[in-house]
Amino acid sequence: MKTITMIILATLLVTGAMAESGSVDNLAWELNESGVLRITGTGAIPDYFSTEELPPWFASGRQIKQLEIANGVTSIGSSAFAMCKELVAVSLPPSIVHIGDFAFSFCNSLPDITLPESLESIGHSAFLACRNLESVDIPISVKEIGFSAFSACNSLTNVTIPSSVTTVKRNVFRDCTSLVNVRIPSTVTNIGVYAFANCVRLKDIVIPKSVKSIGDLAFSDCISLTDILIPDSVMTWNSVFTNCSGLTTITIPKTVTNIGSQTFSGCKGLVSINIPSSVLNIGELAFDDCSSLKEIRVNWAIPPVIPDDAFRNIDRKNCKLIVPSGAETVYKNTEGWKKFII
Repeated sequence: MKTITMIILATLLVTGAMAESGSVDNLAWELNESGVLRITGTGAIPDYFSTEELPPWFASGRQIKQLEIANGVTSIGSSAFAMCKELVAVSLPPSIVHIGDFAFSFCNSLPDITLPESLESIGHSAFLACRNLESVDIPISVKEIGFSAFSACNSLTNVTIPSSVTTVKRNVFRDCTSLVNVRIPSTVTNIGVYAFANCVRLKDIVIPKSVKSIGDLAFSDCISLTDILIPDSVMTWNSVFTNCSGLTTITIPKTVTNIGSQTFSGCKGLVSINIPSSVLNIGELAFDDCSSLKEIRVNWAIPPVIPDDAFRNIDRKNCKLIVPSGAETVYKNTEGWKKFII
């Protein structure tokens, strides 16, 4: 008897777990010895919001290597598969319309996932910190991507946002440190705060003419971004490009009325800039530490009042200020401007 018990224990150590099964609402689940979790039935996988209400397979989360959800399941609840750190493959049926908040967060081994064309919404933080997630194809059926949905997916390299999406929400791709290219469709009108912050390898991004506002720090610390064209449709932005040290040129649209505080702060590679006459206000530290800035072109006949620190840490004696013809004298006698080469 003792020998048989030892054999069973040894088998458990090798396989990691014995088969488990159960049910929740109208769904049945089974986790086999190979680490395949199968969920069948109809309806939604419930939301799990707290440590007092955990998925029935949570205790075996580290044994789950593969997830297979059968057709008939309509929704994946909040935190349903969070922290399944050994999960490497997911199969979703064409009946899924929603993926809940934190549903696959911290699934560190998941390399890719195919989202069904039935999917309509992705909850906030749904794939947060899936550090090995290299690719994801977001179908045209998706109308909403929640904030922080793909934040800290460090291996994600390319993303195409479908034309069904109108808002890129806050933090959605923040800290995606391998992200190189992003395609934003012409249906997007708003880019949220920190949306692409600290995407340190992001080199190429086209902002469509449909975009009207860009949130604070949306592209902050994108140190590989070298140039970017902001369309005339953009009306508001603050601190958008803070610490984009690789940025060398930028075109400020003629519709912009405000360059907010710290908008270009820390853009050490910025060599020249053209400020249109539509700009009525320049905020504090707007161009702070733009240490390579050699030329500023302004278009006001009468210089606006600017904060003392708007151009802090810039060598004004080696930076040329190009002003409208006939306005040289007034600029030479105006605080904030007179120390530039005019």
